[in-house]
Amino acid sequence: MKKLQTRSWWALWGVLAGAGGVVSNLLLNDQDHLSDEQMASGAGVIVHLDRFNYQAGVVAGWVAIAGLLVMAAGWTRIALRRRDEHLAWYLIPLGLVASASALIFGYGIKGMLAEYLDGGANEGSFSDEGLYTMFVINDNAPWVGWWGVLFAAAAVAWLSVRRRGSLPMWLGLVGALIVLHSTVVLIGIGAVAIAGLTGPIWLILASGWLLVSGEPKAHEA
Repeated sequence: MKKLQTRSWWALWGVLAGAGGVVSNLLLNDQDHLSDEQMASGAGVIVHLDRFNYQAGVVAGWVAIAGLLVMAAGWTRIALRRRDEHLAWYLIPLGLVASASALIFGYGIKGMLAEYLDGGANEGSFSDEGLYTMFVINDNAPWVGWWGVLFAAAAVAWLSVRRRGSLPMWLGLVGALIVLHSTVVLIGIGAVAIAGLTGPIWLILASGWLLVSGEPKAHEA
Protein backbone atom coordinates (compact mmCIF):
# COMPACT_ATOMS: atom_id res chain seq x y z
CA MET A 1 0.00 0.00 0.00
CA LYS A 2 1.15 3.54 -0.70
CA LYS A 3 1.78 5.58 2.42
CA LEU A 4 0.87 9.25 2.52
CA GLN A 5 2.15 11.96 4.80
CA THR A 6 -0.10 14.36 6.59
CA ARG A 7 -1.64 17.05 4.42
CA SER A 8 0.96 19.02 2.44
CA TRP A 9 0.11 22.58 3.35
CA TRP A 10 3.08 23.84 1.35
CA ALA A 11 1.13 22.87 -1.79
CA LEU A 12 -1.03 25.94 -1.17
CA TRP A 13 1.84 27.82 -2.79
CA GLY A 14 1.19 25.92 -5.99
CA VAL A 15 -2.46 26.93 -5.96
CA LEU A 16 -1.38 30.54 -5.39
CA ALA A 17 1.18 30.27 -8.20
CA GLY A 18 -1.40 28.98 -10.66
CA ALA A 19 -3.92 31.59 -9.59
CA GLY A 20 -1.28 34.30 -9.98
CA GLY A 21 -0.62 33.15 -13.52
CA VAL A 22 -4.31 33.14 -14.41
CA VAL A 23 -4.87 36.60 -12.93
CA SER A 24 -1.80 38.15 -14.54
CA ASN A 25 -2.13 36.51 -17.96
CA LEU A 26 -5.89 36.54 -18.42
CA LEU A 27 -7.64 38.99 -16.13
CA LEU A 28 -4.98 41.70 -16.37
CA ASN A 29 -4.03 41.23 -20.02
CA ASP A 30 -4.19 44.75 -21.45
CA GLN A 31 -4.14 43.53 -25.04
CA ASP A 32 -7.59 41.99 -24.60
CA HIS A 33 -9.08 45.44 -24.03
CA LEU A 34 -7.63 46.99 -27.20
CA SER A 35 -9.35 47.14 -30.57
CA ASP A 36 -7.76 45.78 -33.75
CA GLU A 37 -7.27 49.35 -34.93
CA GLN A 38 -5.47 50.32 -31.73
CA MET A 39 -3.27 47.22 -31.88
CA ALA A 40 -2.33 48.02 -35.49
CA SER A 41 -1.36 51.62 -34.72
CA GLY A 42 2.24 50.78 -33.80
CA ALA A 43 3.69 53.03 -31.10
CA GLY A 44 0.39 54.92 -31.09
CA VAL A 45 -1.09 52.13 -28.98
CA ILE A 46 0.87 53.35 -25.95
CA VAL A 47 -1.65 56.10 -25.15
CA HIS A 48 -4.38 53.45 -24.78
CA LEU A 49 -2.54 51.30 -22.22
CA ASP A 50 -3.76 51.05 -18.64
CA ARG A 51 -0.74 51.28 -16.35
CA PHE A 52 -2.67 49.73 -13.44
CA ASN A 53 -3.02 46.45 -15.36
CA TYR A 54 0.75 46.17 -15.59
CA GLN A 55 1.39 47.09 -11.97
CA ALA A 56 -1.20 44.61 -10.69
CA GLY A 57 -0.03 42.07 -13.26
CA VAL A 58 3.58 42.12 -12.08
CA VAL A 59 2.46 41.68 -8.45
CA ALA A 60 0.36 38.64 -9.41
CA GLY A 61 3.26 37.37 -11.51
CA TRP A 62 5.66 37.61 -8.59
CA VAL A 63 3.25 35.57 -6.47
CA ALA A 64 3.36 32.93 -9.21
CA ILE A 65 7.17 32.95 -9.24
CA ALA A 66 7.43 32.59 -5.46
CA GLY A 67 4.88 29.77 -5.50
CA LEU A 68 6.72 27.93 -8.26
CA LEU A 69 9.96 27.99 -6.27
CA VAL A 70 8.26 26.67 -3.13
CA MET A 71 6.65 23.91 -5.18
CA ALA A 72 10.02 23.06 -6.73
CA ALA A 73 11.48 22.66 -3.24
CA GLY A 74 8.56 20.46 -2.20
CA TRP A 75 8.82 18.20 -5.24
CA THR A 76 12.58 17.92 -4.71
CA ARG A 77 11.94 16.66 -1.19
CA ILE A 78 9.45 14.13 -2.53
CA ALA A 79 12.00 12.86 -5.06
CA LEU A 80 14.76 12.55 -2.46
CA ARG A 81 12.55 10.77 0.06
CA ARG A 82 11.38 8.23 -2.49
CA ARG A 83 14.97 7.27 -3.40
CA ASP A 84 13.63 6.45 -6.85
CA GLU A 85 16.23 6.27 -9.61
CA HIS A 86 13.79 7.41 -12.29
CA LEU A 87 14.89 10.83 -13.60
CA ALA A 88 11.30 11.96 -14.15
CA TRP A 89 10.94 12.60 -10.40
CA TYR A 90 13.74 15.17 -10.62
CA LEU A 91 12.45 16.67 -13.86
CA ILE A 92 9.34 17.89 -12.03
CA PRO A 93 11.13 20.41 -9.78
CA LEU A 94 13.57 21.33 -12.55
CA GLY A 95 10.63 22.24 -14.80
CA LEU A 96 9.13 24.41 -12.06
CA VAL A 97 12.45 26.20 -11.52
CA ALA A 98 12.79 26.72 -15.27
CA SER A 99 9.39 28.41 -15.33
CA ALA A 100 10.18 30.58 -12.33
CA SER A 101 13.42 31.70 -13.96
CA ALA A 102 11.79 32.51 -17.30
CA LEU A 103 8.89 34.30 -15.64
CA ILE A 104 11.18 36.62 -13.70
CA PHE A 105 11.94 38.06 -17.13
CA GLY A 106 8.42 37.60 -18.50
CA TYR A 107 6.61 39.33 -15.66
CA GLY A 108 9.51 41.74 -15.32
CA ILE A 109 8.43 43.26 -18.64
CA LYS A 110 5.08 44.06 -17.04
CA GLY A 111 6.96 45.76 -14.23
CA MET A 112 8.93 47.82 -16.74
CA LEU A 113 5.72 49.04 -18.36
CA ALA A 114 4.23 49.84 -14.94
CA GLU A 115 7.32 51.90 -14.18
CA TYR A 116 7.73 53.74 -17.49
CA LEU A 117 4.17 54.36 -18.71
CA ASP A 118 2.50 57.68 -17.91
CA GLY A 119 1.84 57.81 -14.18
CA GLY A 120 4.65 55.40 -13.37
CA ALA A 121 7.60 56.06 -11.07
CA ASN A 122 9.90 56.79 -14.02
CA GLU A 123 7.48 57.99 -16.66
CA GLY A 124 9.06 59.77 -19.60
CA SER A 125 12.28 57.75 -19.44
CA PHE A 126 11.63 56.15 -22.84
CA SER A 127 10.06 57.21 -26.11
CA ASP A 128 6.78 55.70 -27.26
CA GLU A 129 8.79 53.54 -29.64
CA GLY A 130 10.80 52.14 -26.73
CA LEU A 131 7.65 51.49 -24.74
CA TYR A 132 6.10 49.83 -27.78
CA THR A 133 9.01 47.38 -27.88
CA MET A 134 8.27 46.42 -24.28
CA PHE A 135 4.57 46.13 -25.13
CA VAL A 136 5.28 43.71 -27.99
CA ILE A 137 7.59 41.55 -25.84
CA ASN A 138 4.95 41.51 -23.11
CA ASP A 139 2.51 39.96 -25.58
CA ASN A 140 4.38 36.65 -25.32
CA ALA A 141 6.98 36.65 -22.53
CA PRO A 142 4.65 36.10 -19.54
CA TRP A 143 3.05 33.17 -21.38
CA VAL A 144 5.96 31.23 -22.86
CA GLY A 145 7.67 31.04 -19.46
CA TRP A 146 5.05 28.51 -18.31
CA TRP A 147 6.51 25.83 -20.58
CA GLY A 148 8.65 24.64 -17.68
CA VAL A 149 5.44 23.68 -15.88
CA LEU A 150 4.38 21.71 -18.96
CA PHE A 151 7.65 19.79 -18.81
CA ALA A 152 6.84 19.01 -15.18
CA ALA A 153 3.36 17.89 -16.27
CA ALA A 154 4.94 15.58 -18.85
CA ALA A 155 7.12 14.03 -16.14
CA VAL A 156 4.07 13.47 -13.91
CA ALA A 157 2.24 11.88 -16.86
CA TRP A 158 5.17 9.52 -17.48
CA LEU A 159 5.41 8.53 -13.82
CA SER A 160 1.66 7.94 -13.54
CA VAL A 161 2.05 5.28 -16.24
CA ARG A 162 5.52 3.84 -15.64
CA ARG A 163 5.36 3.99 -11.84
CA ARG A 164 1.76 2.89 -11.61
CA GLY A 165 0.12 3.99 -8.36
CA SER A 166 2.82 6.47 -7.38
CA LEU A 167 0.90 9.40 -8.90
CA PRO A 168 -2.79 9.53 -9.88
CA MET A 169 -3.60 8.45 -13.40
CA TRP A 170 -6.14 11.27 -13.88
CA LEU A 171 -3.49 13.90 -13.18
CA GLY A 172 -1.12 12.22 -15.61
CA LEU A 173 -3.76 12.06 -18.32
CA VAL A 174 -4.68 15.73 -17.91
CA GLY A 175 -1.01 16.65 -18.11
CA ALA A 176 -0.45 14.43 -21.14
CA LEU A 177 -3.37 16.03 -23.02
CA ILE A 178 -2.16 19.54 -22.17
CA VAL A 179 1.40 18.80 -23.26
CA LEU A 180 0.24 17.05 -26.44
CA HIS A 181 -2.03 19.95 -27.41
CA SER A 182 0.67 22.54 -26.75
CA THR A 183 3.23 20.53 -28.69
CA VAL A 184 0.92 20.13 -31.70
CA VAL A 185 0.29 23.89 -31.72
CA LEU A 186 4.03 24.55 -31.41
CA ILE A 187 4.91 22.27 -34.30
CA GLY A 188 1.94 23.27 -36.42
CA ILE A 189 2.13 27.07 -36.28
CA GLY A 190 5.10 27.88 -34.05
CA ALA A 191 2.94 29.45 -31.31
CA VAL A 192 4.06 28.87 -27.73
CA ALA A 193 1.86 31.17 -25.67
CA ILE A 194 -0.77 28.50 -24.91
CA ALA A 195 1.42 27.37 -22.00
CA GLY A 196 0.48 30.56 -20.16
CA LEU A 197 -3.10 29.30 -19.96
CA THR A 198 -2.72 25.54 -19.55
CA GLY A 199 0.34 25.62 -17.28
CA PRO A 200 -1.32 27.54 -14.42
CA ILE A 201 -4.45 25.39 -14.66
CA TRP A 202 -2.46 22.16 -14.45
CA LEU A 203 -0.43 23.53 -11.54
CA ILE A 204 -3.60 24.33 -9.60
CA LEU A 205 -4.89 20.78 -10.17
CA ALA A 206 -1.60 19.12 -9.21
CA SER A 207 -1.16 21.31 -6.15
CA GLY A 208 -4.75 20.75 -5.08
CA TRP A 209 -4.17 16.99 -5.24
CA LEU A 210 -1.02 17.30 -3.11
CA LEU A 211 -2.82 19.51 -0.63
CA VAL A 212 -5.62 17.00 -0.11
CA SER A 213 -3.70 13.72 -0.42
CA GLY A 214 -0.29 14.53 1.03
CA GLU A 215 3.18 13.74 -0.28
CA PRO A 216 3.46 10.39 -2.10
CA LYS A 217 5.96 8.07 -0.54
CA ALA A 218 7.66 4.90 -1.75
CA HIS A 219 5.74 1.64 -1.98
CA GLU A 220 6.25 -0.81 0.79
CA ALA A 221 7.21 -4.35 -0.14
